[in-house]
Amino acid sequence: MIDRRAFLQGASTLMLGAGLLTHPLARAAASGGGRLLYGYPAGGIGNYLAEGVLPMLAAQDGPSYHLMNVDGRNTRTATLQAKAASPDASTLLQVLSSSFTLQPNIYKKLGFDPAADFTPIALFGDFPFSLTVGPAVPPEVKTVAGFIQWLKDDGNPTYRSIGVSIYGTLGHLALRMIARGSDVPLRGQPYNGSAAMLKDLDNQSLAACFTVAGNGLGKGFGKGSHEHLRPIAVTGRERLKYWPGIPTLYEQGYKDADLTGWFGWFAPAGTPDTVTAPLRARIATVQASPEYQRLQERLLLTQVSLTPEQIRARIGKERNQYAALLHEYAINQVE
Repeated sequence: MIDRRAFLQGASTLMLGAGLLTHPLARAAASGGGRLLYGYPAGGIGNYLAEGVLPMLAAQDGPSYHLMNVDGRNTRTATLQAKAASPDASTLLQVLSSSFTLQPNIYKKLGFDPAADFTPIALFGDFPFSLTVGPAVPPEVKTVAGFIQWLKDDGNPTYRSIGVSIYGTLGHLALRMIARGSDVPLRGQPYNGSAAMLKDLDNQSLAACFTVAGNGLGKGFGKGSHEHLRPIAVTGRERLKYWPGIPTLYEQGYKDADLTGWFGWFAPAGTPDTVTAPLRARIATVQASPEYQRLQERLLLTQVSLTPEQIRARIGKERNQYAALLHEYAINQVE
């Protein structure tokens, strides 16, 4: 015979199990996992980041997500899909910061409001952009001034087109800063992601590009599949800790070039704290692990841990900062 205490304990266990099974993240895991949408094509650092973090997160008793690259309309397609998703964290959005800090100042009809339509989950690392040159540029060229002088001496107009990964990123803004101070006409050549841009650098149809520092270049650049690519400057006020020998644009005379990007995960607005708080706790456990630290170092990322309120404040501050710079450097709004 089952006594009263045993009965109550068994009933409590059944109720707890039922509660877990009705939790949206548990349902997503049971049905094969949730979705992490990312608005860039595969082949860049954002993919490597997500593909590294997601297995670590799943190993913390879930939740399980699968990465979906949804490129289109300069990342806006993925963002709008995430905005329309159910507010239960079964769909998350991985954001490259310019989507939330630059694009609201560039597009007249963006279709979303980063503050009103999304709930911050976590940031996954700060990074500068790198002015990277390929094998078309002689190895003795080591500075922006040297690169511009080489363009002038070489005279090849094709090489005056500098690659940027998607219109409206911090790399695009950094290029405008360099172009203003140059007596060589420089033009931005937008790509749909970084893979094709790095390929053009390798085959010498492009001389230089702005890209996330860790894209194609590791801590010991000059090795691996893009061994002929090298950085000659990084954005940001301070030098990248992984590349202490590479000067910043700020050091080279471009005093507005304090430009730092970041990756973040966001849920649709209205996702309750009962869902987001456990998710943030699991992510914090992942980010404290040695495996995650190795991933950050491999991708040249610097982890910054902020609360949701601090993330919102950072987005607002950067939107204002970049609005002023876009006006200063005549990057006009587009439809």
